[in-house]
Amino acid sequence: MPRPTIERASTCTVTLDGEELLAFQGCDYLGLARHPALLAAAELHLGRGLSVGASRETTGTRPLHEGFEEALAEFLGFEAVLCLSSGTLANLAAVTALAPNGGAAVIDADAHPSLELAAKAADLDLWDYGPGDLGRAHALLDRQRGLEPLLLTDGVYTLGRRLAPLPDLLRLLPHHAHLVIDDSHGLGVLGPRGAGSTDYFGIAERGAGDERVVLTASLSKGLGVPAGLIAGSASTIARVRAHGEAYIASTPPPPCVAAAGMAALEVLSTENRRRARLLSNSRALASIGAALGVAPIDPPLPVLPLPVSNPADGERIETDLRRRGIFAPYVHYPGAPAAGFLRLAVNAEHGRADLERLGRALAESVGGGLGNGFPSPVD
Repeated sequence: MPRPTIERASTCTVTLDGEELLAFQGCDYLGLARHPALLAAAELHLGRGLSVGASRETTGTRPLHEGFEEALAEFLGFEAVLCLSSGTLANLAAVTALAPNGGAAVIDADAHPSLELAAKAADLDLWDYGPGDLGRAHALLDRQRGLEPLLLTDGVYTLGRRLAPLPDLLRLLPHHAHLVIDDSHGLGVLGPRGAGSTDYFGIAERGAGDERVVLTASLSKGLGVPAGLIAGSASTIARVRAHGEAYIASTPPPPCVAAAGMAALEVLSTENRRRARLLSNSRALASIGAALGVAPIDPPLPVLPLPVSNPADGERIETDLRRRGIFAPYVHYPGAPAAGFLRLAVNAEHGRADLERLGRALAESVGGGLGNGFPSPVD
């Protein structure tokens, strides 16, 4: 099935081939990408240019960049934050800066490909500990004693339907090593304040004081803005500024994006019901999955992958759902061994009637097309 071209989109709909469909796709979990406060903040500062045209370490820093980083550090509970143009750049900058002279990294098999890319760019010996296999991770870290290895993981594996056990990983980690957490799918979703996986497990630096923790993320998923971040101790961020070539040699997000990001943090602090609605919708999505034989998990996540038996079933189900006015994409990443899956995603703006409609449509469309087991490619 060819990649769809989305002609128009709102938070809960897409227009394909001139037809508006109720959509359960993407990663704008809190529905902030089109929030009026973010759009107004971006528009207010749009006159400052679409690009600063320089690296942050030359003439590319603006007060809005520094203000956004300070606000993010306060929100996340870390000493310092750097903003970059994407989550992938954040991983490249963080990993290469933490290991400028090579070394070793131990990585979860399901971790985002940009973490593996970053390890290769840093010329690290890379050891795979499987999908969340703590015993293997312990054994691999033991082999690296004295080398200050990096331990690389996502905070949330939406396709694997699990959280990384961050407290357990920290207990395994040598004193001078670093745990790098790509929390793109946790930020805005997990934790008492919505500050992500470290908030959920209570290990953010200002609370627990563990300088080994380094957080990276794409901000497009939880905050609705096209940017990435690195959060850590003041010394870690200084190290990235000095050695993170992907940061040093790149242009930062435009000031209007930083302004929109600050507005997103304000919305998170004032619209508590937004996260409550996301949690309620995630529970409803889990109930839909349970009706199709997928065991629920705790906490519920806003993404439900439904593996299919073969590509033909995936395409058939997607096509049938579109006939019913619903867009739920069949996804098969190039090179992935599995047949693929329907990737269902909810956000805070979906209503109860939307979820009920999805449940009815899936019950009628799926038939015997679902497969067994969950794939774990890039999400």
